[in-house]
Amino acid sequence: MSRTSRKLIGRLSLLMGFVVALTATGCGKGTGSIKGTVSFNGQLLKGGNVTFVSKDGKARSATAAINEDGTYEALRVPKGEVKIIVETESLNPKNKGTFSYAPPKDQGGGTNYNPQGSQDLSKRYVQIPDRFSNEDTTPLELKVTGGAQEHPIDLK
Repeated sequence: MSRTSRKLIGRLSLLMGFVVALTATGCGKGTGSIKGTVSFNGQLLKGGNVTFVSKDGKARSATAAINEDGTYEALRVPKGEVKIIVETESLNPKNKGTFSYAPPKDQGGGTNYNPQGSQDLSKRYVQIPDRFSNEDTTPLELKVTGGAQEHPIDLK
């Protein structure tokens, strides 16, 4: 094998390694990942969901559960300007068995979606203003870049 061929193979191997590394992180060409905490009036929320909706309407949304410690991590969030939706009503004990969550407009789907599963999480419920749970009224926005980002969400 000639020296030029070995150089070419070495460069191609390096390029393939870079492509594999990007794919493995879950942050492809048009997406990023976002993690952080969600609080309401300075207190960490203990449950609910955070959804990132592309403002241009061309990309699918990404949703993450809010953990009991107030943290969330969303993968494959569309790159660019997004609206942030936070909902906790799926935990409301008054809605047990009747709460209907409609996924963001771009995802379609059923009307009886329970993103937290069937376990009783009602003790983690905190009521937040309705404006944060609606794509048309949420004041929360973010510019998503490729790669990993941290973004604390403080609802006021």
